[in-house]
Amino acid sequence: MVLASIVSTSQTGSLELLATQLNNPPALANNSGSTVTVSLTATGQWTLINFATSDPSLVKYKTPVDGNGHVRDKNDEKFGFKYPNLNPGALVGEIKDAKGNTKSTVSGKQQSFELQPGDTISFVINDDPKWYADNTGKLTIAYSVTAKATEIVPTAPRVIANLYNTGVDDARQVLGDSIPDPHYKLTTYPAGTVTPGVTTPNKYFQNSGGRGCIGWVANTKTARWIGPNTDFAMGPVGDYSYTTTFTLPRFSEALIVGELSADDRITDILINGVSLGNPLPLSSWTTISKLSISKGFVVGTNTIEFKLHNSDGPTGLRIDGISGTYRPSSNKWVGTRLDNQKPEVFTWVDPFWHEIIDGQTIKNNFKEVSNDYSTVVIDQGVGPLFLTADGAYWKGKRFAVGAFEFAVGASEFSKKHETWSGQRPANGGTVAYQFNKATGFWEEANNGVVTKNNFKEVENNKATVTIDQGFGPVYLTLDGAYYNGTKFASGNFGGK
Repeated sequence: MVLASIVSTSQTGSLELLATQLNNPPALANNSGSTVTVSLTATGQWTLINFATSDPSLVKYKTPVDGNGHVRDKNDEKFGFKYPNLNPGALVGEIKDAKGNTKSTVSGKQQSFELQPGDTISFVINDDPKWYADNTGKLTIAYSVTAKATEIVPTAPRVIANLYNTGVDDARQVLGDSIPDPHYKLTTYPAGTVTPGVTTPNKYFQNSGGRGCIGWVANTKTARWIGPNTDFAMGPVGDYSYTTTFTLPRFSEALIVGELSADDRITDILINGVSLGNPLPLSSWTTISKLSISKGFVVGTNTIEFKLHNSDGPTGLRIDGISGTYRPSSNKWVGTRLDNQKPEVFTWVDPFWHEIIDGQTIKNNFKEVSNDYSTVVIDQGVGPLFLTADGAYWKGKRFAVGAFEFAVGASEFSKKHETWSGQRPANGGTVAYQFNKATGFWEEANNGVVTKNNFKEVENNKATVTIDQGFGPVYLTLDGAYYNGTKFASGNFGGK
């Protein structure tokens, strides 16, 4: 056995595998003391038989193939292949732990897998163990070793810096009486309203019927009521709007929370002109309502508008405890190509994503379709490309291993998909895939009827689920399902 030793988390090398090697095959042993990711590419061809034959059950095995082997068919069931569920003639790697127990297998001319400390992977051609002697050819297996991505907490949310309570200055210190609010504008109001909106005390006022009381929720050490620029915030009957602005850089998601009171009542809250659906219909001057905004944000300046109605007497608005956070968008993805081991980088330069291979810009016009802290979808006009925390995918196949420049918690990607549903454009029928926990296999249902129930799960991550029934992999992705490089259905994951 040719046993290559992995002694660091940054290492390259190559192994040579003869098609005739069943015993003492070449292998890699992880002696680095750390969990590593191994990426390999095999070049060369081999055959499963080296003699002349006209037997139709044997003819295909004379054809030279690369490490992907022959596409499986029913004929293969006649023979006792070492790995019956994998392609005949495929390059197969068998991973064993330090005690010699088999943990998993990988196959194909391009592979990426993890090795724990003490693990060993050995390589063979997938053939009937009785017939290795009549094989011909060899493969050269080039491999590279990298450290496993650090498993840390997800990227911490960042604070939206320029959100303010009502009635405070730039240092967030409460203002005195009748001082214009520098952060909230009274932008809509009935005729006769005295502007600008100013800080308003919470105390008694005199009306035609004698001495009365505003009775507002009390001002605090962090916020004050604001209202029309009149004694005791007296305002005409009608509708009022208060607006405040804040800024966001490129982001994947954002959240604003706080407390709100209004006189008389809130009729709507808008973010950038879009209604949140009147979330606080019962708000009043004697109660405190919770405020939460999680949608409608834009990059740059954002505007929140608080609409309220006054039926008589004083009117005003009090916002306290307002705060916001956001997660930054991913702007750079760094990895290694599986076909030639060259560095692969995708980076955002407004307004497009750029692809850089081995230091050279190859493409510079990828439009961003979506961007969150776990997956970026970009498109040059020929279909989506997915950048994820474990690899880059095109048409359901991973072509590079890597991650975003900022670390993302592994916990975000430990939640496996269990369902996928879509539509076949060829016949307009529905197709769905579901993982059956009882059997441990994926099932395929067409138009609601289960037609296949023995798909083995090969890989399951944020962007792609790979399943195989023994006739080549099916790739379920965020935009469609693929087989043999062809998209046969449009759809997406569901339920997880």
